Amino acid sequence: MENLKVLNDPNTVAGRLHGFFRRHYGITKVDYIYDFIKKIDENPNISNHKKEYLRVKLVSCRYKLCALMYHERNIRYTEKKYKKALISISRQLIKGKGTFATNAPEIMFEFEAYLLQCKAFLDIFSQLLGSFSEHNPSNMKKLKKILLLRKDPLAQDLLRLIRKNTWLIDFDSSESLIKTKRDIVAHYSNLELSAINIQRLDIKKFNTIRTKVEDKYVIDYIWSINTKMRRFVREALKIIESKSL
Repeated sequence: MENLKVLNDPNTVAGRLHGFFRRHYGITKVDYIYDFIKKIDENPNISNHKKEYLRVKLVSCRYKLCALMYHERNIRYTEKKYKKALISISRQLIKGKGTFATNAPEIMFEFEAYLLQCKAFLDIFSQLLGSFSEHNPSNMKKLKKILLLRKDPLAQDLLRLIRKNTWLIDFDSSESLIKTKRDIVAHYSNLELSAINIQRLDIKKFNTIRTKVEDKYVIDYIWSINTKMRRFVREALKIIESKSL
């Protein structure tokens, strides 16, 4: 509980940073994690040692979710910056219709960092979920193996939730037998992103073709995964609260 008091105190460095991130990066979207920490702290059936372990994992999960939103915001900003620059160039060089395109390395850097943070979050969250079954799996694949061997309601509900969230396959190559985007970035090469493209339709009208990875817009992909990630966490914590606390 002391950690929460520090974060909510605007007179501390941690409190000021906490306030800054809440204002600028939508951190209120994951503040329900702190509500869960309070329930852990107030539960007399959980040992102090395990409370501290759970608190560390939960705060780490929140930190990772904040990082994912940070990368989403940066990519949105970078795309707008490139769009503005390309429109300015086209106004200077083209009187009629025309097209300008450019690669945006900053978006590549942010997207790769985003994928690595996704996997890091899922690894830590797997450890958190596994701890309620007295295990410490290092990733989602090992967590599923543990849950498959258990027949208690908590394990079965968590297993159903994981299976329902089919998007998790994007971060688990063992399920699809092909390299995931994260695997490529972490172990093999870099991902190919399309260029930002501005089409000048007439003097005042412009059409923007945003950065894509494979057949999806990068920012749409990130927004979708972030939304699903937060929903997954919320539903998992609700299951734990109803079955284990």
